[in-house]
Amino acid sequence: IWVPILPQLLVGFMSMMIAVPTVFTKICRNSRTARCMDLALMQMGWLVMIIVIISAVISAVEVGFLVAVSCVCIDVDHLMYSYADLNIIAQMKPSLASMKDLITDVTRFYIYGDISNPLVEYLDKAQMTVDQVLDLYTEFKFGVDLIALSCTPIF
Repeated sequence: IWVPILPQLLVGFMSMMIAVPTVFTKICRNSRTARCMDLALMQMGWLVMIIVIISAVISAVEVGFLVAVSCVCIDVDHLMYSYADLNIIAQMKPSLASMKDLITDVTRFYIYGDISNPLVEYLDKAQMTVDQVLDLYTEFKFGVDLIALSCTPIF
């Protein structure tokens, strides 16, 4: 989780290594302090160089990885449709294997929009079933009400 920000942290640490002795020398205003800080900065040169190289390598690896990952985004529609066509969902949950064509067609409708929505058929069938049950209930409502009148209330 810290890898993307690691180069910035290293550069910040390196900057603090340079800034603190410089500010300390400015505040003390002593030639002996300045000489000590100058020697310390010269010794830190190797460390600063190593930090710069490490930051450059980490940044190069990050950029290379992100460029490789961005290739996935070239044709996202085709990629998502291919996943749906492979029917990964049915492989994860075998009870959905019979719905492979439906999953593929729904994905095609929502991604490309070149076919009619197959879910509308299922919704129409469900609406028709509900309407039939409602019609049947209204036909026999009189009988249901008579049965209800013949029963004595419990309370």
